[in-house]
Amino acid sequence: MPGRSTLDDLQEFDIDIVKLDRAFIAGISSSSGEAALVHELVQLSKTRHLQIIASGIESAEQRKQLQIEEVNTGQGYLFSVPHEAEEIDRFLEDFAIFSGKPL
Repeated sequence: MPGRSTLDDLQEFDIDIVKLDRAFIAGISSSSGEAALVHELVQLSKTRHLQIIASGIESAEQRKQLQIEEVNTGQGYLFSVPHEAEEIDRFLEDFAIFSGKPL
């Protein structure tokens, strides 16, 4: 089917990172089905030696579940609201100036 792929198709692509969409993360702390699906995706990614990034982390409970799964990279409102690139650049420049640590 055009535009669709199966998990087996992942072998054909030269990828090293899998990003778990917010849709998968949203229910992991409240639904055993969602948690099981995330577990399976994480395990599949680990067997293929892929780095895993979780997006849409909004609660401490979601973060805890992801830590249990050993997903150590994530993003979401729990950590920060989205910022424009220019804002991040200014933040990093200020950090470098005030911390004495180069970028």
